[in-house]
Amino acid sequence: MTTRIFSTSGKLILFGEHAVLHGAPALAVPAIPTALTLTVSPHSASAPPQHTLDTQPLPAVILSDINWWQQHFPTPTSFVFHLTTHSPIGCGLGMSAAWSVLLGQLSQHLQLTDTRTTLDLITQLEHRHHGRASGLDHLTIWHQSPIWLQQGQLTQLPDFTPPWVTHPKTWHLIFTGTPDQSTAQMVQHIQQQPHHTQFPRHITAPSQLTDPTLDWPTLIDTTGQWLETFGAVTAKDQTAFAQLRAAGHQGKICGAGGHTGGSGVALIHCPDADFFSLWCTQHDYRVLPLI
Repeated sequence: MTTRIFSTSGKLILFGEHAVLHGAPALAVPAIPTALTLTVSPHSASAPPQHTLDTQPLPAVILSDINWWQQHFPTPTSFVFHLTTHSPIGCGLGMSAAWSVLLGQLSQHLQLTDTRTTLDLITQLEHRHHGRASGLDHLTIWHQSPIWLQQGQLTQLPDFTPPWVTHPKTWHLIFTGTPDQSTAQMVQHIQQQPHHTQFPRHITAPSQLTDPTLDWPTLIDTTGQWLETFGAVTAKDQTAFAQLRAAGHQGKICGAGGHTGGSGVALIHCPDADFFSLWCTQHDYRVLPLI
């Protein structure tokens, strides 16, 4: 095999963070078309291959995945892996799932797996990262399709169109900063809050998503305020979101969030381009590509 480049998207959760653990639905959609890129080259030198993440050595968890993959899917050729990030890691975009999907793409390209066993491989990798992963992240990225998750059941929604596709100039994705907490730590933090199961229940069935009267800005904002109330958003970012709402706009974090450091990524509805630009500059937010 010559040098080969594989790429994949990330994912966003439109609603259902934390609440999905208590029976509420969650909806995830593909986002940021090229979130993570894997360049694979044959390695023929006698020295061990030097795998990298951007310009740094690969983290131990990724090296462990590669070693596990090589043991289960031996190849006659050794490879050098170079991962390039185009989006923040550990911020709600499903980057570990994106890595799992990339390794699945490589396996399929090398004809080590077929479609079914490729998905099995990706699922096993996600279990290595997260214990018994729900499947929401990696299935959304693998199928490049919206996924509805409720009470452990996953449903593809290929006909669902995210609101930013029809109104691209009014929806934005921002990076507020990397949370100090892991997803598992944030889940534990939220579950310690009183009344944390009293979450918004605007959407209870996938059929409601096609309702032309569905008010996405209000739905997003109500979910965002619930996440803020229960400590999934830092104090700094809560102040910024209050300013956003005072100007008549809406937003929410997408993912587990954080209560110190940053809050991860956030979806913003703001038709006023000038206000949005000034607001991002004031709060040192980085704008990311949605589509």
